[in-house]
Amino acid sequence: MTQTQNGAVSGWTLHRLGGFQPGVVLHVPHASRAIPGDVRTAILLDDAALDAELAAMTDRHTDRLALSGALLAEVPTALFVNRWSRLVVDPERFADDALEQMASIGMGAVYRSTSQLAPLREPDTDAQRRLVGRFFDPYADAFADLVDQMLDAVGHAIIIDVHSYPSRPLPYEREPNAARPEICLGTDLVHTTPELLDAATKAFAGFDVGHNTPFAGTYVALRHYQRDPRAWSIMVEARRDTYLDEDTGTLHDGFDRLVGALAGLVRSSHELCHRGGAVDHRPPEVPAGLRRTYVQTVVSVDGDNGRLSAHAAVEQLGEPLYIITAANPFGTMLSEDDNRARHESLGDVLIASGCRPYPAVGSSPDGNWSEESWAVTGIGSATARRIGRAFEQNAVFELSGYTQRVLGCFGDWAVERQID
Repeated sequence: MTQTQNGAVSGWTLHRLGGFQPGVVLHVPHASRAIPGDVRTAILLDDAALDAELAAMTDRHTDRLALSGALLAEVPTALFVNRWSRLVVDPERFADDALEQMASIGMGAVYRSTSQLAPLREPDTDAQRRLVGRFFDPYADAFADLVDQMLDAVGHAIIIDVHSYPSRPLPYEREPNAARPEICLGTDLVHTTPELLDAATKAFAGFDVGHNTPFAGTYVALRHYQRDPRAWSIMVEARRDTYLDEDTGTLHDGFDRLVGALAGLVRSSHELCHRGGAVDHRPPEVPAGLRRTYVQTVVSVDGDNGRLSAHAAVEQLGEPLYIITAANPFGTMLSEDDNRARHESLGDVLIASGCRPYPAVGSSPDGNWSEESWAVTGIGSATARRIGRAFEQNAVFELSGYTQRVLGCFGDWAVERQID
C-alpha cells in the first residue's frame, strides 16, 4: 500500500506479501525517476541534462527485481520502495553532512552535485533542511517503524538492500578503479552476520560475486544503526549489464536469472529469521461446495470504453484474462478501508510486474456481495496463482473464450463453467 503522511501521499510504498508478519524486508531506495514539481524548480539542469542524470543515477527496474524475487520466494516478505528519485533526497546517506563522507563532494542526503560533479543545486542550508524534514526524516521513521514491528513479532529483521550500478564508473565514484563484479554484496561489521553473508554468497553462486566493491556498506534504519544487532542487513548491487541493456534500459534474459537468485536469498533469510526452517502458511483446503460458489461469480471489467462483461472483456483485452483480488484474505472479512488498501497494493504490484491492470469486480449472482479486483493479461496461470498466494487468496479466475475457470492458489484444483 502507499502510506499516507498527515493526509498527503508519502514518499514510500509498503507491500506486505505472503501474509503474516514478515521477518524479511526488501528495501528499494533508488528505482524511481519521479521528482515533485516544486523540487524540480530548484534543480539547475535543463530537461535534457536532467534526463541524462536520472538515467545515470537511477537503479532501473530494481523495484521490479525486488518484487519478482519476493513473489517467487513465496515466503512472508515486505517491500519498502522509495517513490521519489534519489535526486530529491537520498535516504541512504546520513542527514548530517558532518557524518556523511559523500557530502564532501556535494552528494550528501541532498545532492548539490551531479554524477559528473557539475552543480545540481545552489548551496542553500535552509532549503536542504526543509527537504530533509519533508522527505528524509519521515522515510527513515517509517522504515524504522517497520523494522520495530518485525523485531517485536519475529525477533529478527533482515534487510536486503537492493541496488544496481553501471558497468563503467561515473566521475563521482570514490573508487573508480575498483573491481566491478556482476554482484556486489555490501556488508556492515555490526549488522551483517556471517550466516547472512554466507546465505547471500550461496544464493548468487552462479554469478561473479565481490564483497564491498565497487560500493561498500548496507542500509540500516538510523534508529537501529549500531544500536540493535537484531537488525541484520546486506546490500545486493547488481551490475546493470547483467540484467538490462544499459543504453536502452530494456530488460534481457539475465533478469530472470537474477530474480531466481534473489528469491533464493529471500527464502534463506526467512529461514534464518525462524531458525527452524520456512514456516508453512498454507490455508485449509477449499471445500468442494465453496469452489462451486466461486465459479458462479459474475465478473465485469472496466475497459477503455466502459464496463464489459466477462466474455466481452476477453474479446477486447485478450486471453487468457486473469481476475485477481486482494480482498478478505482466506475469507476473513476486513473493513472497507483495509480492503481498499490491499486493492491498491495489488494494483501497484501488478504494475511493477509489467502488467496493465484494469479495474474489475466479482459479484454474486444475486448482486448482494462483491469484491474489487484487477484484470490482467500477459501472465500465465502460474504467475497469477503466485500473486494470489502473495495476497492470501484461495483462488484466482482465468477467462478464455466463453469459459470461466477458477484456479486454486494452493493445491492443483480448478472448476469451470461457460459464460455468455
